Amino acid sequence: MDEASDQARFTEVFVPYLVDAFRLARWLAGSRADAEDIVQEASMRAFKNIRGFSGGNPRAWVLTIVRKDLYERIGKSVPKIWSFKALAEAKSCLNTPPTFGVYFLLETFKWLEGQGGLAAVEKRNAEKAGLVYGAIDASGGFYKGTVADKAARSHMNLTFLLPSEELTDKFVKEASKAGMVALKGYRTVGGIRASMYNAMPVAGAKALADFMGTFAKANG
Repeated sequence: MDEASDQARFTEVFVPYLVDAFRLARWLAGSRADAEDIVQEASMRAFKNIRGFSGGNPRAWVLTIVRKDLYERIGKSVPKIWSFKALAEAKSCLNTPPTFGVYFLLETFKWLEGQGGLAAVEKRNAEKAGLVYGAIDASGGFYKGTVADKAARSHMNLTFLLPSEELTDKFVKEASKAGMVALKGYRTVGGIRASMYNAMPVAGAKALADFMGTFAKANG
């Protein structure tokens, strides 16, 4: 959806109810100016969150009326963000959801689904990790994993050590020239840390594994 689509949907779904909303606000507030403020704020919130509207009665989605005597019946376990009492005390400005973070998460989930879902991504991550750990195990001790228990090895951050700091620095520099960057490990641990996040393709893991084999032969 783009801004033009948002405007079109807002016009179609909510604009027909703005007159009714103003009349209700005028009756509740007793002031034309206050009613205009209420409707304006409600409209802005509705437009801002139009992409979150999934159907139903738009009037209830924009404005909710709750009897004050019901506030005390809201359980203490109800989070503030879902408490009408807390929202009323904060004048409906208790919190602004992290909209960009929510949108970014939505796009990430869509991407994961497009990759075949969690099971497919897990399988691919295991394949990537297997390539790099295979290079470590086949190096004859030139590379040493920092995690002794193979069953506990991470599929996301693959860490290993080289025989010396000099070789580690050389590895990082030569890998960078080959297009593989950000491999230097944590400063408290040293060594190498290869991050195989979800977006890293299998080809990237294979390139690193091949480089590791070549580097070990040349410097072992």
